Amino acid sequence: MNKYLELIELSLIEGATKIVLNEDDERVVEKQYLDFINAALSGQSELVLRDCLAHQTLRINAIDELTSEKIVQSLEENVRQFLMCSREDENSLRQLVVLIVAVSCLQLFVQNNWVGSTAELDAISLLCPNCSSLQEERLLEFASDFLSVDGEPIYPICNSPLFLAVSRILFSNCGQYLPRCKTTDFWSLRCCQIHQMLLNERSPSLKSTVLELIASVSGSELFGSGQISRQTMMQFHLEAGHHLYFYYEDVKAREHFDIAKKLSGLNIELRGALGKRTKFQEKDISQLVLHVERSAETPLEVEKHTALGISSLPKNVALNDEQILDDIQFKDQDSVNIVQMTATDQAMILGLCALYRKTHEGQGKIVQEESLAFINCVLRQPCNWCVQTKALLMRAKWETETSRQMQRSLSQLEELVSQFNRLDVSGCLRMQLVYSVALPPKWLTERHLGNILMEAGATASALEIYLRLQMWEDVIKCNIILGHRNEAEKLIRKQIGLKETPELLCYLGDVTDNPEHYLRAWDLSNGRSSRAQRSLAHLCVRNHELEKSLPYFEKSLELNPLQVGVWFTYGCTSLSCGHFGNAAKAFRRCVNLNNDNFEAWNNLATAYIRANDKPRAFLTLREAIRCDFENWRMWENYLLVCVDVGEFEEAIHAYQRLVDIKQKHIDVQVLTILVRAVKDGLEDASGQPASRLRPKALQLFSKITSTMVNDPDVWHLYAQLTISAASSEMSQTDVKNALKHLLNSYRFYTMDGHWDSDVDRCRSICERFIQLSQEYEECLERLDDKVQKGQMATSARLTIKSLIMRIEKNYLDPVTNELRIELIDPVKILEKSILTFLEMSR
Repeated sequence: MNKYLELIELSLIEGATKIVLNEDDERVVEKQYLDFINAALSGQSELVLRDCLAHQTLRINAIDELTSEKIVQSLEENVRQFLMCSREDENSLRQLVVLIVAVSCLQLFVQNNWVGSTAELDAISLLCPNCSSLQEERLLEFASDFLSVDGEPIYPICNSPLFLAVSRILFSNCGQYLPRCKTTDFWSLRCCQIHQMLLNERSPSLKSTVLELIASVSGSELFGSGQISRQTMMQFHLEAGHHLYFYYEDVKAREHFDIAKKLSGLNIELRGALGKRTKFQEKDISQLVLHVERSAETPLEVEKHTALGISSLPKNVALNDEQILDDIQFKDQDSVNIVQMTATDQAMILGLCALYRKTHEGQGKIVQEESLAFINCVLRQPCNWCVQTKALLMRAKWETETSRQMQRSLSQLEELVSQFNRLDVSGCLRMQLVYSVALPPKWLTERHLGNILMEAGATASALEIYLRLQMWEDVIKCNIILGHRNEAEKLIRKQIGLKETPELLCYLGDVTDNPEHYLRAWDLSNGRSSRAQRSLAHLCVRNHELEKSLPYFEKSLELNPLQVGVWFTYGCTSLSCGHFGNAAKAFRRCVNLNNDNFEAWNNLATAYIRANDKPRAFLTLREAIRCDFENWRMWENYLLVCVDVGEFEEAIHAYQRLVDIKQKHIDVQVLTILVRAVKDGLEDASGQPASRLRPKALQLFSKITSTMVNDPDVWHLYAQLTISAASSEMSQTDVKNALKHLLNSYRFYTMDGHWDSDVDRCRSICERFIQLSQEYEECLERLDDKVQKGQMATSARLTIKSLIMRIEKNYLDPVTNELRIELIDPVKILEKSILTFLEMSR
């Protein structure tokens, strides 16, 4: 019996609507339960909840006063009474009934708010058929209050929140009464996913519950029994992965997505394939494509979900660009053929794409191209409503670079929004894999449409959408852009007149910049609104009261520590106020929550530098550049810190990367330190002599001088580095190169045509020439080739003579035939050098 019920539970989890029980199953399940279970397996949640078995667990008629506590107690008591049976087998069935009721409440709520098929059944009439209007109002308030978590209210106009509240109660409060049901925690995890999507902010309490449920399901007896199909296992790991990356647990999320990928048996790889992207392209060039193969050890499983025809799926809107093709036209289609995939396989590919995109946000356009390769792979095999909707939604959000792409995104989002009102497919068929792709509720899809309209400059059209959705924060932004701030204030005050809530008071504070409204919101929430404290902090920052804002930031973060943006702003404010310890703590929390936030890594390093902790700053910046490899400012900061802490090898690498990014980069101070470290064999941070880095340093100077040829200081340092080896190790090639570099330095010092107009500048160049002459003379002594030695000496002599002639032309007194006193000694030394080079040239 228990094995039989486990199979029913697994079928329920899979959402496999093709599976039904027949009359032969009456030998195991009594007739009154058979129809009930069949309705659940066929996805008819409304029919399940109309059944008398469901009424026995849900009706709360006996309550006189509908307080939140009594409603919860009544539902718990209903479950206890319903399960009090003498026969063990019937008790197992009744536990399954309670689970099915909880699942059906969840499914009906999702159907009403996610897929657009609104059920006729009303949650209030189900729980309390003969209640008064006052009791109806109280039940709605109960649902809203019960589902509010950590001071965060639910979306105010979601459909039938009472269904979700009942489902949460049956899973969390009554789950202990269902020991024979093996999938209670699995369904409770799904319930938490839906619950979180009703909130504006990530909930620490829900995160804690989710982590416990994932651990419970992963270690459950059923999952270790080998009875679960590969696709069901994949669904769990996909859902767990979406939960974890939403809560900033990217490493754990990657583990679950990788397990799902392994279970699928698919080998997925981004490759290049010859093809054309534009209509007028004549030559095939390499295009990015996602190559998918199925391993021989993992054959394709029979699809348990009902495949929908193209007409029942959301339309893939064409690009209709004058130049760009709708899809890449590959030269060899066989090279990009994709194996047949199940809908669960496609959900896995979208999950990998979402995680990859999130963890590589700072890496520019290449990530965009890679993400679209994943999405196009899925769109080439349309079969599932949720998968197709999620893929099109992801593309519409990301593909907005050109005007034509922006137009396609708008049209695509309009299509996705309009499909919610089409009833061409039953809600239960649309809901297949809704949890595995983490599909957002329909109001967020419509909000994305408003966001794209805002980007396109259609603010008035966006405002209409936000007003209909009652998204007051976006309404305020639109009105401010349109210059209608007063109109926004009137709208918010009107809503407050209907019902005063902490959220509305915060919105009123936003539009009026009056802190009293935030304080009122704080009091009304009984000290639970992190939004109120956050808004007070931001208001202080806008008013340049930075010290005053810090306690508000701290209180908001104490209530909800999952606010990455607030941690970042708090860190920046603390940095400005000189509280480097608090700033470092804030940025550490930022990077712990979002490891790929390069700005937070960079600011964390700044906090360490300000606190004079440069070794930690070095380690921090090394992590930061991994997140944004093309950011030259970050590489420059990394270079400076490397030099400060003695990480000379990393400094050379950082300088090379700067030259690659900026094409040319000159920092004579840093180069001087590097050359001195190599010449003198200074110990680096690991205790090794920097002289070992001479070959790498020479490569760096070669790269610098190939992009920036006219800097005399760089050529001088290049020469010093070239002759830095011991005499026994120096080759004649080194000597010749050093002489060439010194000669270049001679020439570029006087390249500026106005150097001789200032006497101080003349003296400075003379001193430079004296130093160069000494080093040049030393190099000539090491040169064995006498002919070349004479030629090089002559070049130096003529260059110095030209310098002296320019000085004498401007600063020689024609009467006394004497130079200005500041230049007499340097010129005499240079004249001696001329004589020395004359001797060497003979």
